[in-house]
Amino acid sequence: MIKNNTMKNSIFILLLSSLLLSLSSCDVVERRVFKSYICRYYGADSIMLRVTEAENIYIGWYSSSNQYSWKSTGNDKAIYDSLCRANNDVAYNRKVGYIKMEEGFDNSFDEGNVVGQCYEKIINIDIISESDFDAQHPIGTSLSDIVHFCSTSVSQFIESGYTFKYDWKSATPELFNKEPELFYFQTNRFAYQCTPVDKLLSEMKTNDFYLLNPGLGFLIFDKQPTLSKTHLLTVSVTLDDGRVLSGAVTKTFN
Repeated sequence: MIKNNTMKNSIFILLLSSLLLSLSSCDVVERRVFKSYICRYYGADSIMLRVTEAENIYIGWYSSSNQYSWKSTGNDKAIYDSLCRANNDVAYNRKVGYIKMEEGFDNSFDEGNVVGQCYEKIINIDIISESDFDAQHPIGTSLSDIVHFCSTSVSQFIESGYTFKYDWKSATPELFNKEPELFYFQTNRFAYQCTPVDKLLSEMKTNDFYLLNPGLGFLIFDKQPTLSKTHLLTVSVTLDDGRVLSGAVTKTFN
């Protein structure tokens, strides 16, 4: 019994020391009124692709060095303010807690604030294979009519004057259940402010790509290939400034 109590005390002291050490690396929590819901914007130089355990394709941003926040100064602050105005995000006016970090941007963590948002505007996402997929999709043909894009967006929340709430419990898209990683999109502390995006890539319009989840989204196939089972897939994201960010990933269909 003495040994058990000693061990429990040692574990408690270790955990307490770790907590104090982590707290000592940053300043105290502060609160301020944020005029805008989105407190930080960042650009993107390229995209990342990977096959998930559920055999779907995750597509995300590799952020660039261009970052603008409420803490920016000079021209960078002017860019941040212009992005807020462009997204009609200028009347949030809620007090939000944040941790003042020693380096980098302050990390807003309260339920009322999104940490960051990519400011790149997507015009189109396309996907092709370097092998014949089926009779309707020979090598190099767009697969956008058989691939769904799944994500979330805060556009409706901002457009509603920050009052909209989405009920994920009663209205989760069926396709979201095919990718376990999408569960986080439905359960994180910002989820009720987000609406689902679930469309074939061929049906996605520019407005559907507006203010997407910072993690971007997932590509889920409607069909299995009838020819080769292993495909080198190229995904291309076209932006409104004319840039095309592309990446490739190998997926084996079972």
